[in-house]
Amino acid sequence: FSRLSNMQVFLVCLSLLSILLIPLTLGWIRRSVIKPLDDLEATIAEIRAGHMDAKAPSSDILEFQDVGTMFNEMMQQISDLRIETYEKELATQRAELQYLQLQIRPHFYLNCLKGLYAVAQQKDVEKVQKIILSISGHLRYMFRDQLELVPLSQEIEHIRNYIEIQRLSSAYPPECRIDVPKALEGFLIPPLSLSTFVENSFKHRCGGQTVIHVKAAQLDNGVDRFLDLTVQDNGEGLSEQVLAELNIDDQKVYATDHVGIRNIRQRFRLIYGTKVMFAFYNTPQGPVSEIVIPLAPHKKEENHDGTDR
Repeated sequence: FSRLSNMQVFLVCLSLLSILLIPLTLGWIRRSVIKPLDDLEATIAEIRAGHMDAKAPSSDILEFQDVGTMFNEMMQQISDLRIETYEKELATQRAELQYLQLQIRPHFYLNCLKGLYAVAQQKDVEKVQKIILSISGHLRYMFRDQLELVPLSQEIEHIRNYIEIQRLSSAYPPECRIDVPKALEGFLIPPLSLSTFVENSFKHRCGGQTVIHVKAAQLDNGVDRFLDLTVQDNGEGLSEQVLAELNIDDQKVYATDHVGIRNIRQRFRLIYGTKVMFAFYNTPQGPVSEIVIPLAPHKKEENHDGTDR
C-alpha cells in the first residue's frame, strides 16, 4: 500500500467494502422482498386448493403490509359473498321443497276423502271409526315438517297405515309385503316418497286384489355402497311411452303429468344431488319403481405406517 496513492487506497477499500455488502444486501432483499412475495404466492396457492380462510402473512415492509391488508380484506369480502350466495341458494331450495310438499299433499288428501266416502256408503259405523283413526294418523304424518328427513321405518309405518285405509274401503282388500332389513330402518329419506309409489299402485289398478311388494336392500360394488328401494305391484305394467317419459329426468318442477313421481325425483335431487338414480320398468310380476341412493363411501384401509394400501 506504500506505493499506492491515497485515492487508490480509498478505491481499493471501497471495492472491498462493496464486496462485503453484496451478501448482506442480498440477504436483506431475500428477507424483506423475496420471502414476502413467496409467502403471498403460497397463500394464493392455498386459496386455489380450496382453503378460503388462508391469510396473507404480515411483513416489516410498509408496502407489503398494505398489500397484505388489502389482500385479506378482499378475501374476506369474497368469503362474505360466498356465504351470502350459499344462504340464498339454500333459501331457494327450501322454498322449492316447500312447493313440492304443498303440491303432493292434496293428492293424498283427496284419496283419503274418497276412501272415507266409500266406507260411509256401506253404513258400517265401526269401519268408519277405524278408517277415521287411520286417516288421522295418515294426515298427521303428511302435515309434519316436510323439510326434515324421516327414518325409513317411519315411511314404512305410514305405508302400512295407508294400506289399512285401502283395506277398510276396498271391496278387494289389498296385500302389502314389506321386506326391509332392521339395519336399514334408520336410513333417512324424504317423507311421502315410497308412499307415492304405493299410492300409484292403487291408482293404476283396473280391478281385483292389489298386491304390493316394498323392498329395501343394500348394494355394494366394492367401491361404493347404495340403498336400493323398490315398490312393485301385480299390475299389468306401464306402456312403453309412459316408461320413456318416467325414465327421462327433465327436472321439470311445474308439470301437469306424472306429478307425484316428478315431485319425488326433484326432492331427492335437491337432497342427494345427481348421485341418486331412478328406474321404472316392467317385470313378469308387474311394474317396478326403483330408487338407488348413495350411502357413505368405503374408507380406505391404512397400513400401520399411515399409508394407504
